[in-house]
Formats: sequence, C-alpha cells, structure tokens
Amino acid sequence: MLAVFFSAPTRSFSSSDELTSEDKQMLANGELVMKQKNEQRGAYKLIGGQSWQIIDVPFDVTWAALKNRSGYKNFIPLATETNVSQRNNQEADVAVRQQWGPIDVRYVLQTTIEDERRAVVFRVDHSQPHDIRAGWGFIRVRPYKNDRTLVSFGALVDIG
Repeated sequence: MLAVFFSAPTRSFSSSDELTSEDKQMLANGELVMKQKNEQRGAYKLIGGQSWQIIDVPFDVTWAALKNRSGYKNFIPLATETNVSQRNNQEADVAVRQQWGPIDVRYVLQTTIEDERRAVVFRVDHSQPHDIRAGWGFIRVRPYKNDRTLVSFGALVDIG
C-alpha cells in the first residue's frame, strides 16, 4: 500500500500554467512543484491549482494505490476519515472528513477512474451533505525513468 504520495514540499509558486526550467529541475530533484490558481466562474470563487512530483515508487504500485479508494485517507490532505461507497468498477463515492484545529469539513466526492488516462477525476456531490460550496479535480500518474512515477494533482474549490 502506498501511504503517502508527496514529501515535504519545496514549492515553486510561479503564476504560469506552464512548467518553467526551474520547475523541471525541482521535479528532477524530487521536489513538489505547485501552481496556485484563483478564479471566478459565474457565482463560484475558486481557489486551488495544480501540483506535480516525481516519487520513488514504481508506476504499477502507484496506479494500484490510486485506484484503491479505501486508502484515500492516507493522501487527501488533513483527511481524518474516508468512507467508500462503490457504484461500479470505475465509479465510487468517497465521503471525506478533513480536520485542522477547530476546522471540521465534510463532503462526498464522486470519483471516476479513467484507466486510459491513468487518472482519477472527482467532484463534490451536491446531492449529499457538503460543507464546501463546490469542488472538482483530478489525480494523474505517469511512468517516469528509473522505475519512478510522475504524479500530478489539480483541484479547484469554492469553500463557500
């Protein structure tokens, strides 16, 4: 089981959506590269962005861990509880509770495994109780040289 995807972050906060040569060097050094994003979409005030990291875990192990939604508590930041309701092989609902000090947030993510893209996409299920207004994103993995894996994660959230 893959317990943690990301190491302690050393971050690049450049505003460009493209990876700079500095970002690529940071990735090669095993560091976490993050691109923050804030935008308005209709009534939604979204915060989030995208991050990348090369991890010293073989691709097949990483992809299997990503497809095993029961392990999401181990890599959703600040998650203290997750409960999975499987709908079919590719789709499942993941109830998440995140806590940090006095903050206690709960919501349900509708998740879909996209085998051909080696990605899991997710969005907040508005038909379930939720403490955030909206949110969606993805986690994607790619094989990388020397039996490592490139992990990319992106999300936009309106916390309400």
